[in-house]
This record gives sequence, structure tokens and C-alpha cells, in this order.
Amino acid sequence: EAEAAEQLILALRLDRGVDDATASRPPMEDLRAWAETSGLLEAVVLDGQPRVRLTTRGRLLSNELFARLV
Repeated sequence: EAEAAEQLILALRLDRGVDDATASRPPMEDLRAWAETSGLLEAVVLDGQPRVRLTTRGRLLSNELFARLV
């Protein structure tokens, strides 16, 4: 679980974020709705693929999200 959370954190730090399927599985699935409602995450389509990435606000407050992941 810790390794999955760490990989997710590293991927979210990138501009591309993570694919939608990854964001819909544990450990992210429980936090996704909260993070989107809080304006920390946004759903986007890049290269025709649905993805989830940090918003500008999310980049500033990412430690809150990451702490909840671990």
C-alpha cells in the first residue's frame, strides 16, 4: 500500500498526472471526490486519454492530499 501511494504521489507531481483508471483505484478512490470538490484535482483529456492531475491550487496544497494518501 505504501508503495502504491508513493507511486501515485510521484505521478501526481507531473503535469500529466495519472490515468483515470489509476485515480479510480485504492488508495486514491476514497480521496478523489474530496480532492476534486476541494479544487485540488481536475479531470482532463490528454492525447485522447482521460487523466487526473493537480490543479494550480492543488499544487500549492498538495501536501494535504499526499498526507491523506499515506
